[in-house]
Amino acid sequence: MSVKTVFLIAAAALPLTLTGCGSMESLGSEQDIIASATQSCQKLDAKSQITTRYDSRMRVIRQGLPEVVNGQTLNYKVYQTKDMNAFAMPNGCVRVYSALLDRLNNDEVRAVLGHEIGHVALRHSVQQYRTNNGVALGMSAANAIGSVLGLGGTGSELLERVTYSAISAQYSQRLETEADNYSVDLLLHEKNGRQKALAMASALRKISTEGQGSTMLQKMFGDHPDTAERIKNVEDRVKASGVR
Repeated sequence: MSVKTVFLIAAAALPLTLTGCGSMESLGSEQDIIASATQSCQKLDAKSQITTRYDSRMRVIRQGLPEVVNGQTLNYKVYQTKDMNAFAMPNGCVRVYSALLDRLNNDEVRAVLGHEIGHVALRHSVQQYRTNNGVALGMSAANAIGSVLGLGGTGSELLERVTYSAISAQYSQRLETEADNYSVDLLLHEKNGRQKALAMASALRKISTEGQGSTMLQKMFGDHPDTAERIKNVEDRVKASGVR
């Protein structure tokens, strides 16, 4: 039996296992996840170089964007680093890397912030945490399948890793696309909305480290969808909106 077939059997069995896990609350309460995010944000701030050099520009970029999401007040800091990145946590912690501000224009940064706000608004960190916990619990089923198929030892461990990695990655890809869409929809309602929404596409082109194409393995196991597909999704969504 091929590894691909084994993977498909394990993946198909996993949802059945998760059904018996009880309520989603049992995989992590939102209150506990937010508290954990607060601790993580504090630790990251402590070990990062925080700069105030971009504060005035950030205030201009953020003007009109939501300030409170899901009861959490968004708080922004900029990390001085050569990396291009940004992230948000469910407690409202939003961090932007200085290299991103150095390379992107205001509309592009605003689009990225809209994306990060989307993660908070759509409770993606909470969903991801619970999904990862659920998949981890489901590994017992994958392990049992491996035993039935004669994949003991190394084979069984490989099956667990492949199942967990692929499902988690695909889940992350869906969340990234949802956050892109949130940003686009948010910006489309602003003055010059079409221009601001399309800045999401130009931002993706600049920050992409994968290029315009990715192999099938990258698409299956990468945390983010293929860049070209994300750009097309953004452009198609803007076009379908009819906003001029």
